[in-house]
Amino acid sequence: MSGVPVLFARLADYISKNFNYHVQIVDYKDGVMADMLKSNKKITLIEFRDGQPTEMVKDTTVIMQSILPNTIRPELNLKADTKILFWTLFHYNLVPDFLPIKGLRHIHHNSSFLKGLGFTIKEHYYKKLKIFVTELHKKGSLYFMDYSTYEITDQFLFLNSIEPIIIPICIDEIEKNKDAVKNNDQSTFNICWVGRIEDFKTSILQYSINEVKRYADHSGSKIQYNIIGYGRDVEKVKTSIRNSEHFTANFIGEMNVNSLNDYLTKNVDLLMS
Repeated sequence: MSGVPVLFARLADYISKNFNYHVQIVDYKDGVMADMLKSNKKITLIEFRDGQPTEMVKDTTVIMQSILPNTIRPELNLKADTKILFWTLFHYNLVPDFLPIKGLRHIHHNSSFLKGLGFTIKEHYYKKLKIFVTELHKKGSLYFMDYSTYEITDQFLFLNSIEPIIIPICIDEIEKNKDAVKNNDQSTFNICWVGRIEDFKTSILQYSINEVKRYADHSGSKIQYNIIGYGRDVEKVKTSIRNSEHFTANFIGEMNVNSLNDYLTKNVDLLMS
């Protein structure tokens, strides 16, 4: 589970309950969105199956995370006149890979030389992509979650300072439950991380763990750092941690999103991100 399907599931749920629209989602039968929304009878599932075209999606607007057009899954069966809205939720959604080789895909992100080399290698593709993105913007079909997300896109595609349309990510509506509030009368302070443990997020997680441990050892405060999530770097993070008298890391693993709010309310003092 990652943040994007949770975000889109909540968006679909909100639209179905507050507007007079017929809402559909495209997902695997046992996918995160399908699971989160199975109790909402106003939403219908267009089942996604690897290697098989979906049923025809027509007479609608498709809202999806921004994606390079050549990487859109061929199984997605869209009628030619279907309206598409791209929402850029990651800085590099619209940035091509440097080379299609693991370990070399994203090395140009922080290097001006490699960034220029990547543009030279794929100059024709970059020019076509710029036209595609500019046309999306002109038609009001391209949104960014914040200005920094636009800035990174601009750095790679040279968008000539278009005025981006910003739609920030939103949070779920949660009713306050006084009876569920965590009891703070205890000796251990509980910190929590929720998210994938891989890719660019790994270094952020490791940095926050190291800083919290340094604070705990220096201050003598007892702190438990709870990690909810999974990914290919779990073992890498685990082996890098040295628990101490004052600091303990607790790897919880996966948690159903429907149980998450209750867990955070009852067990966590501070959430890291």
